Amino acid sequence: MTTRRKYDKEFKLDAVRIVEDGKRIAEVGRELNLAEQTLHNWVKKFKEDKDDAFVGSSNLKPEDKTVRDLQIKIT
Repeated sequence: MTTRRKYDKEFKLDAVRIVEDGKRIAEVGRELNLAEQTLHNWVKKFKEDKDDAFVGSSNLKPEDKTVRDLQIKIT
């Protein structure tokens, strides 16, 4: 059984920047020992939400936090 590896925000941003600079996802994935699909997902997430990409597993984007806080107040 393999354990799931965790990557910090800076690692993900660095990997995405390399791809954004024109290097192929497959090549970057091999160099960083990442699955192509993982890196592809990171690039997609970054393109969709640059400012709040990779907020962390227990952290919320500001707008999601606002919604959660309002839901808590209502109940």
